Amino acid sequence: LVFLAQLDTEVAHDEFRATLQNHLLEVARAYWLLYQERAVLAQQVKLYLKTASIVEILQQRQLIDAQRTQFITASSALATRKSDLIRARTAVINAETRLRGLINAPELANSDQAELVPIEFPTMNFLPVDLRSEIQISMQNRPEVHAAIKQVRSGATRLGVAQHELLPALNLVTQGYANGLRGDS
Repeated sequence: LVFLAQLDTEVAHDEFRATLQNHLLEVARAYWLLYQERAVLAQQVKLYLKTASIVEILQQRQLIDAQRTQFITASSALATRKSDLIRARTAVINAETRLRGLINAPELANSDQAELVPIEFPTMNFLPVDLRSEIQISMQNRPEVHAAIKQVRSGATRLGVAQHELLPALNLVTQGYANGLRGDS
């Protein structure tokens, strides 16, 4: 029973490690999603400003050589850029909210006015990887694999205990009588 309890404890520890690793993976994904959404927002701002300058130039040149259709097309593009900009800002706010929720830090809970700005840049270096060895290392270090192995060991132990309990039990009951065995009797 002690051995089975130890195995169950180790399985629970491995399941906790797996849950923790999955949570940390989600935090990392949320961080890089925020990075991506901020990059998209920066591009949308740049695109909106460039389109606004083109619309302004076309409006000033309408009396000289710009056609009305060009101005209307550019104005339509500006409105589209503005809606894209609003969507990009909303995506950044959503990504920040998701990251705040995953981190669950008390100092970030009431800071809706403060922005979360990623300061780390993605790695641009190529890392050579041997696929076979990486798969072996990942399988050796996965908590789910460790938990499954321990569950198999626990099941085998339980099977052994059950088989042992099926064996016949030989109980010996003895009784002795020692009355009258004193001295010369």
